[in-house]
Amino acid sequence: MVGVTSNPSIFQKAIGNSDDYDDTINNLLDLEAEEIYERLAIEDIQQASDMFRPIYDNTDGRDGYVSLEVSPNLAHDTDSTIAEAKRLYEAVDRPNVMIKIPATPEGIPAIEETIASGINVNVTLIFAVENYKQVAEAYIKGLERRLEAGESVVKIASVASFFLSRIDTLVDRMLDSNIHTAKMKGDSSRVAANSKLLGKAAIANAKLAYKHFKDIFEGERFAKLRDAGASVQRPLWASTSTKNPAYADTKYVDNLIGAHTVNTMPPETLEAFKDHGKVAETLIDGIDSIEDTLDMLVEVGIDMQQVTRRLQDDGVDAFKEAFDELLTQVEAKRTMLKTGLAYKYNLALGIYAQDYADTMKRLEREFVASRIWNQDGSLWKDNGPLIARIENRLGWLDVLDTIDYDRLQALQDDIKASDFEYIILLGMGGSSL
Repeated sequence: MVGVTSNPSIFQKAIGNSDDYDDTINNLLDLEAEEIYERLAIEDIQQASDMFRPIYDNTDGRDGYVSLEVSPNLAHDTDSTIAEAKRLYEAVDRPNVMIKIPATPEGIPAIEETIASGINVNVTLIFAVENYKQVAEAYIKGLERRLEAGESVVKIASVASFFLSRIDTLVDRMLDSNIHTAKMKGDSSRVAANSKLLGKAAIANAKLAYKHFKDIFEGERFAKLRDAGASVQRPLWASTSTKNPAYADTKYVDNLIGAHTVNTMPPETLEAFKDHGKVAETLIDGIDSIEDTLDMLVEVGIDMQQVTRRLQDDGVDAFKEAFDELLTQVEAKRTMLKTGLAYKYNLALGIYAQDYADTMKRLEREFVASRIWNQDGSLWKDNGPLIARIENRLGWLDVLDTIDYDRLQALQDDIKASDFEYIILLGMGGSSL
């Protein structure tokens, strides 16, 4: 599949880290930040769609799509997601645009309704195989509703974006913790059992999803839709840049090539694959025994359901953070351009510049901010009991909901009504302070 995708993180880097959009923003200074962003995004998506339109036409609607994401702040709101998907699709007004909807519990019915409305959908943030099956079901039900209503199912496209490297990053960290504990106890068999599973979870998970894809879209139920001209919902492999330098940089491309699949590669991964990637149909290799790998993960204490649920939550939060940061940067540029402050501040990091850049990339790669807000104790420790103790001490994250405002107001009123001139705070240790 030839096309291009977008998300809040991509737009954040493009708009916030360059002056390429300044001229356009200059003509939109009376609008709010979110309206400015939407104007910029829609214009970009329209131009990209027009660029890929010849591919779309020449492949009869199979390739040449451009994706635009609904606001991540709507990830847990079904009705608003549906309304936003329809509004954005109409605003872009191109047949080869896909609207991205996350595969959250609230997103699943939105996917069905959007497909039933004849809108192309890129389903994003799929980590779990069961979640993938829900996504495929929503797509098929949406098409069936159109067929029952006498509407066409031709040229309604959808992809199911299944994420990869993030799974290995998290599972490998858990396996490394198991290995460390086993070494401390001198349990060599447990060290070996965990070691041979390093770097295996993501591809095993993806191959199992592909196995279900073949069962679903080569089955009797979809045959009626295929006869009516419907296309399969293609599995799309996302997050395909290798995070662990010990693994091949084309790991998530070489091992997942198969019929009807799409692989979204960042530029560096694409260049690496062009240089030394292996072009061969590899998805079906060992697919009948792939569940053995997942069973072995269970045996060493890896709960893939918990892993994938956490990763989806983290992914939604990461996109929300990027979207909020994007709007903040748009507002800052709007203010700068409106007030004529056409200069920028630069932080001189000197010899620490590379360390700073590496640390920021690591924090982003490991979803540190979103994991803190999700009260994920494994951010600090790998030991189960310690994780539980840490999570019991993260109540300050909910302080806006748990604080007793009335009590504080009463205290403030009492102090103001008294004759106190000075207050001395005495404390012991960081917690007390």
